[in-house]
Order: sequence, then C-alpha cells, then structure tokens
Amino acid sequence: MFEIFGVAPDEPSPGKAEFTQFYLHPDDAPLLEESLRKADQQDQSFRLVSRIIRKSDRELRWLEVSGRFEFDAAGMPVGLLGVAADITERKQLEEHQQLLINELNHRVKNTLSVVQSLAKQTFKGGDPASLAALDGRLKALGQVHNLLAERSWEKASLAEVAQRCISFQGADQLRIHMEGPEIQLTARQALTMAMVLHELNTNACKYGALSQMTGAVNLSWQNSCDQLIITWAENGGPPCHPPTKRGFGSMLIEQAARADLQATVERDFRPQGLVCRIAIPEQRVVS
Repeated sequence: MFEIFGVAPDEPSPGKAEFTQFYLHPDDAPLLEESLRKADQQDQSFRLVSRIIRKSDRELRWLEVSGRFEFDAAGMPVGLLGVAADITERKQLEEHQQLLINELNHRVKNTLSVVQSLAKQTFKGGDPASLAALDGRLKALGQVHNLLAERSWEKASLAEVAQRCISFQGADQLRIHMEGPEIQLTARQALTMAMVLHELNTNACKYGALSQMTGAVNLSWQNSCDQLIITWAENGGPPCHPPTKRGFGSMLIEQAARADLQATVERDFRPQGLVCRIAIPEQRVVS
C-alpha cells in the first residue's frame, strides 16, 4: 500500500477524503463516487479502476481496488476490506496493444481501398453489376473489420456481425427481424459469416422478399442437437422459384461456410420465399 501511494511506512493509509484530495486523479473522481453509490448493504462489493498520483514522486499510476464495505447499525459504510493493486504495467500493455490493433485496422482498410480502386480500373467499361457486387463484398468485409478492431480482433457476437452487414446496405431494418441467444464467433468465423449474410441480404434486396415493400426477413439462430442452426427465412416478396443455374453468390455461401465453419447449407425455395439454413457444429462456436 505504501509503495503504491508513495508514502512512508509509518504514515496511515489514506481515507476517502485524503484519497480524493491528494491521490485520486481529478478526472476520475466521478468513478469513485459512482462505485460508492453502487455499494449498499445488499451488495457490499466495491471495485474501482482509476488513476492516482503518487505522493513521493507525483508519478501517474493506475490503481485497481476491490473488496467489500462494512456498515454500521444505521446502514452507513464505516470501513472497506479489500486489496489494492498497481496495474500500471498492464494498462500500458493494453494501450500498446490497442495502438497496434488500430494501426492494423488502418492498414487493412487502406488495402481494401486499394483493391476497390484496382477493381474499378479493371472493370472500367465492363459490367457495372459485377463491379457493384465486388464493391459490396469488400464493404461488407470492411464493416466487420471495424467491428473486430473494436473487439481487439478476438471475437464478435453473431448479432453484431449481422447488424453491421445488413445496416450498411441501407435495407429497411424494420423488415429484418433478428432473434437468437448470445453467440460469439472467432475473427475468421465473423468474416466468413459477414460474407454469407451479405450475399443473402443482397439477393433478398434484388430478387427476394426485400425487393418489395410487402416483404420481410426473419433471421434466427439457436442451438439444436449439438449444432448452431442459423435460419434466413424470407416471406411476403415475389413468388420464389429455384434458380436455373448456380450463381457466384450461391457458391460463395456454400464454399465459405464449408471451409471456414465446417457447416452445411440447405436452401429451400418455397413459393412464399427463400429459406436458407446453415448448420455449424457446436464445437466450432466460441460460446
């Protein structure tokens, strides 16, 4: 405790008033007050992560305090039992890691921009639809790259991936209903799922339920029989018929799902709308 606060061993530990006045960084005072407000006799736990200024050398350090309060008969806190740890080194490592992640994300976005520029030059005078399709796929990847950067490139929830992929295309989100439990995907799985959902959403906007104002989509997922079942179900659009040939989008969905998720893909072209089911083995899912 004395090493953390930079005080002599014979000096008493700082109380709340002294801690706030002489040690706590002024900008972090609201964090202390919020932690104190949360503590009561029903939930006596206390946790605070804040910056402090050491007394001996005025060095800025990071402090983590956790413990529980003791209350008197009137219900007022009279003491705190717990531990305090100097986590400055950990915070510095986290900040450095975030800096590297931001730099990686910046470079990836620049690379995607270069690929988009090359594609525009390559397709110049060619098929505008093909260029638009490639541009949309690159943008979908860009959206999930941003999401993964916010999550330190560790994992992202299926709901977040779906939201990012669908919202950037400008589709009426009120006509796309999503429901399912919390499911985490690895970075690679998130990128793959982004491509799959982008293709399904693009086709729905062009030819399926979302091409008409009366159409809607229900995107749901659930755990069933040691599998994660993701279902994209369209309804209310134009009459649905099986395609006469397999397009690139269909092959991308099937091949990407099989290669990166070990999933099986089933598409049912019902008259009322396409139903696509993707079954992923449960052991392939983070949680």
